[in-house]
Amino acid sequence: MASAEATFLRARLPGTDIPLYENYFDYRDADAEMSDSIAELKDKAAGLQKDLRQLKAPRLRKQRAAYLKRRFAVKVDPDTEVLATLGSRECLFHLPMTFVEVPSDKDLVLYGEPAWPVYESGALFAEAWTYAVPLGSHNGYAMDPDALPESVLRRASVVFLNYPHNPTGFCLPDELFRRWVAVREEYGFVLVNDEGSADLHYEGPAPRSLRR
Repeated sequence: MASAEATFLRARLPGTDIPLYENYFDYRDADAEMSDSIAELKDKAAGLQKDLRQLKAPRLRKQRAAYLKRRFAVKVDPDTEVLATLGSRECLFHLPMTFVEVPSDKDLVLYGEPAWPVYESGALFAEAWTYAVPLGSHNGYAMDPDALPESVLRRASVVFLNYPHNPTGFCLPDELFRRWVAVREEYGFVLVNDEGSADLHYEGPAPRSLRR
């Protein structure tokens, strides 16, 4: 009897050890191999659950809070204002599903482009509309709320900033950070700054935090 076989394949770039794809599913008559693959996936799931339990440790949250205070002079409560996740991608992906209500008049996710794909993919999984702001040399890779249509700002539920910008490294001027905070107060969207590259700088003042 034919059955679904979960074959565990690793396609690689030619001449490298870089994996391209894993967990490729197809249909074949291979019950034994499927059982082995399922067992392997269960082992991975058990390891992931263990990692999640460790992420909830109070010690880790306290360390993150101490880093924010040391690096940005920002004080947060480690018990109520720090959330440990398996990397920033997990958090960014789930934010639209948490805050966007569809259908509603606040059903849009706003972000700059080029950008990390997770902003768009998280919005699409939340069934939200997306609005990508073109960033380039013409605007210094700076997202300026005053350059956007009021209808877009009014409809926005989540706005993703990404400064220092990935992949260019451009930083948003302080006055635009302050302007985004003021616009958020006016239109009521959730304002997020993806600061994953905040410690990657080589000269000049260190990049700032949105909360600073």
